[in-house]
Amino acid sequence: MIPSHPSTEILGQYTRILNHFDPEVNNNVSHVFLLEQALGSGPVPQAYLICANFQNQTRVYCLHLPSKYTSSLNGQVTPWDDASFVFLGEVVQGQTSTVTLPDMIFQRVANARAKSSDYIVMHLEDLGNYGPTLGQENG
Repeated sequence: MIPSHPSTEILGQYTRILNHFDPEVNNNVSHVFLLEQALGSGPVPQAYLICANFQNQTRVYCLHLPSKYTSSLNGQVTPWDDASFVFLGEVVQGQTSTVTLPDMIFQRVANARAKSSDYIVMHLEDLGNYGPTLGQENG
C-alpha cells in the first residue's frame, strides 16, 4: 500500500500504475511476478527499505539494484548460477556488500509483525544525524 505521507503527492497519476504491483490492492499479483519485475528492470535504480527490530532498536537497511548471478561461462554448474542478490548499503572504499535475495522475498506472510509504510517514512526523517540504528547518534 502506498503511504499517505505528503511526499507521495508527487506520485499523482502513477498511483494507478503502482497499484497494479501492490498485492494489497491487486490480489492477482504473485510474489514470483514481483521478483521477476525487480530482477528484470536492469540498471533502472531501485531501492528497498527494510525496517527491522534488533535488541529493541529499530534499524533501517537500504537494499538496492536486485540482480542475478549469471550461469558459469565454462558450463560447469555452480551454487551461484541464477541466484538472486541485492546490494546492501553504500560503496565503502570501493567495496560493496551483497545479500542473498530469497526467491520468496515478496511472498505475503500471515501474522507477521511489520512496520507500516508511514512508520518507515516517519523514521527515515530521523536518520539525519544518526546511523543505521535509530535513536543512537554516530560518533
